[in-house]
Amino acid sequence: MKLVTYSLAILLLITTSLLPATKSQTDIIPLDVTLDITTSGGVNRFFTLNIGDTLIQLTGPVYVVSSSTSAMFTTRESFTGSVSGTLTGLLTSGIFNTIWVDITTTSMKGLTTGHVIYNDPDGTIEVILALDVDAQLSGGTIVGATLKGYAFSKSSTGAYAGQILLLKLEGRLTGPNTYQLIGKGWLFANCESVSVSITGSRAGSPGEIRNLALLAGDIVNQFTTADIVLPADASAEFTTKQTITGTSSGGVVGSFIADSNSLIISSGTLTGRGYSVVRIKFTSTIGNLDGFLLLDNTNFGEHNGFLVTVKGSGEFERLRYIGSFTGQFINPPDFFDYVGTASLRKCSLPPAVAGEIIEYNPISLTILMILKNIETIIFILLVATFLLIIKRVKNYDKS
Repeated sequence: MKLVTYSLAILLLITTSLLPATKSQTDIIPLDVTLDITTSGGVNRFFTLNIGDTLIQLTGPVYVVSSSTSAMFTTRESFTGSVSGTLTGLLTSGIFNTIWVDITTTSMKGLTTGHVIYNDPDGTIEVILALDVDAQLSGGTIVGATLKGYAFSKSSTGAYAGQILLLKLEGRLTGPNTYQLIGKGWLFANCESVSVSITGSRAGSPGEIRNLALLAGDIVNQFTTADIVLPADASAEFTTKQTITGTSSGGVVGSFIADSNSLIISSGTLTGRGYSVVRIKFTSTIGNLDGFLLLDNTNFGEHNGFLVTVKGSGEFERLRYIGSFTGQFINPPDFFDYVGTASLRKCSLPPAVAGEIIEYNPISLTILMILKNIETIIFILLVATFLLIIKRVKNYDKS
């Protein structure tokens, strides 16, 4: 019977090492998920841009208005949905804002931002989303759309507590007010804490303001606090063609360039509040980092929000930085200068999937799947061997 005892100990030791890690046992979990979303539709506030105005895009270059001066801000758009795949759960309490530009009879370009709560039996994740949208129109109705962008976690509970979600999203309109997004990315744990400071100026491209009108009940997204619900009609300003250049220090040492848009309430009791979307690129002697910021404007040029990097080169190729950011424009009367500080988590990617977050290496993935199947086969063989040993020991005892 000693042989059975030793065999059982070996079996337990080996099979324990082959069991998949739980959400709280590993530093990184690859994610492959599908998001099915249904929105309420929203209301549109139209305004006018100039040819040459800019709209931030997160997955491509800054978009330059070229065909139409018609633009609109979509507000009061809520959404719910479900998630399947590596994560399986529900999406609740979602809200979107979208800035649309170059509106013609057949198409328009958009930048959507929002947030939603993901929940499943393991816990909850507060998720922030930002999406580039190419929409096709017929009779003033969206009849087709492609979406590309990112989602990341603001906070989490349960088994997800302390972990960081980062997804790259691609999807399309699947029906009236329904969308399907495919997300590939990671759930990180135990990331290193770093701090990054930036100092810059927008003097070379200070930005231009386009005015629009909002109505009582309109909702303006916020990323760090409760969304703004206007108690009364108000004016607002859309800022375009603004670029900040400068230097960074701390966890990322080098220079940066940041293009931005903002939507800020400019009258009434909530004057100075709104949100900004920034596309930022860091350049250093050891590599480059591309990312974005989603910021609450707490008082015109004062910001609280998040910084997320989604692509790196050189020594940054396998790193992603995600965390909180505070900053402000300084030095009146022009307020051209800018200072900001980010408290970030530096998370490492596996070597096989370095590069942009969605650019998985098919060969590496195939190898990983083969290895996963081999683990299963080994487990089955070990169990079969163990049962065979027990049978032979019993037969030996009988003899």
